[in-house]
Amino acid sequence: MQPRPCDHNAHAPPPPPAPRALRWLVVGVLASIILLIALPIVMMIDQAGLKAAIEEGTGAGLDPEWMDWARITLTAYLVVASYFSLYSATQGAMFLWAVIPTDILPVLMIGLLWIPAPVRRYFKPQRPTAHQP
Repeated sequence: MQPRPCDHNAHAPPPPPAPRALRWLVVGVLASIILLIALPIVMMIDQAGLKAAIEEGTGAGLDPEWMDWARITLTAYLVVASYFSLYSATQGAMFLWAVIPTDILPVLMIGLLWIPAPVRRYFKPQRPTAHQP
């Protein structure tokens, strides 16, 4: 009878316990995830407060060039996220179940930034015309 390939690990000593500092790292990561999830929720709940904070910090609103820049930057970020998501999918099928749904979201968000007529109208007035004094 030949030994199975994993038999040589049967007598290996167990790995040492993780240092206490690394265990606290897990707590820190979990707290960061909770805070990152909570922030957009709070922003959605208190939209008036968010608007007031933005207006206070920017002097009553975003400059038209900043609006265009923000839209283009977000689009570029989403394109890069989609690219790397697809790149991950080509490297192996192990995480394909997660790659496909997470790649659909950036594509949908890009569409929402550029396709709906109300969004196009929202950004169109933000652009200054050349004949303004």
